[in-house]
Amino acid sequence: MSTAVAQDTINRKAWRSWGARRWFKILSDWTDPGEAAAIAFVADAVRDTPILDVGVGGGRTVPMLRKLSQHYEAIDYMPEMVEICQHNHPDIRVSQMDARDLSAFEDNTFGLVVFS
Repeated sequence: MSTAVAQDTINRKAWRSWGARRWFKILSDWTDPGEAAAIAFVADAVRDTPILDVGVGGGRTVPMLRKLSQHYEAIDYMPEMVEICQHNHPDIRVSQMDARDLSAFEDNTFGLVVFS
């Protein structure tokens, strides 16, 4: 088994765990000052442009990023996380997609891509 496949197996097992799903149902707001500062730094440049939120999990970043733009789309490769995010934020588009293959999107579609 390759290192990448082994890591993917570990990741999927971790994100499918009850504890991870429970945590992502309740997690909200920025996780640290650096994350908030990074978004604040680009906020004016990306305001009202399309935003892609990669690895959205349960949707922790949705409210903060939607303050920048209503043109917001989220993806996660775990179906469990997509389900949690859709439950937490029924008014946004959330798709199951792997960040290693973003070919579903045209080049230069987004003004900001966040992978948190």
